[in-house]
Amino acid sequence: MRRRGYIVPPLSRQKILSKSNQCREALNLGDRKYIPIIPLLEIMHCHDILNTEICDDADVAYRGEAFYDPAEKKIIIPDSVYCAACSNQGRARFTVAHELGHFFLGHTVAFGRNDYCDDNEWRPFIDSEWQADNFAGFFLAAPHLINMHSTTNQVSIEFGLSLQAAEIAIKNAKKPGKVPGLMGTCGTGSVLNNT
Repeated sequence: MRRRGYIVPPLSRQKILSKSNQCREALNLGDRKYIPIIPLLEIMHCHDILNTEICDDADVAYRGEAFYDPAEKKIIIPDSVYCAACSNQGRARFTVAHELGHFFLGHTVAFGRNDYCDDNEWRPFIDSEWQADNFAGFFLAAPHLINMHSTTNQVSIEFGLSLQAAEIAIKNAKKPGKVPGLMGTCGTGSVLNNT
């Protein structure tokens, strides 16, 4: 593993899973397998929960595929990533869920590709990017919803994931103790009907 993000308060994978489940409940997504990530983002924007800005790809190329600005509670997404997510491409959907992870996990430092924690201080559970990646995976494919006998391709289609993310989701679903109890909510209220 390598360091990638800023140092943030430590969170275990279990705590991140619990937080993603809390967010699913708060957003009235429950046990829905396929999360409509772009409509969700747009609803959150319309309800002034989170701002979204779609921009030219060149405007954010130095920051990666997208980024979260905590000062403005805004996710900035390049047009190509937004269009790909609208077209249900798994990697782009994961990118948007990753940025939502920064928001829901309360990360307070804007991330730039060249800004990260010191090698001597780095541990995965305190890395903002590691935390957001885990949140995105759990949020898009809650382990308790994955059929243990599903193929990578089936999980990719059911949950709208890339094949790589689907493979990781299956591994996560097979780990013991995968579903912690829910405690509270994200505090955002219900913004998406469970239809």
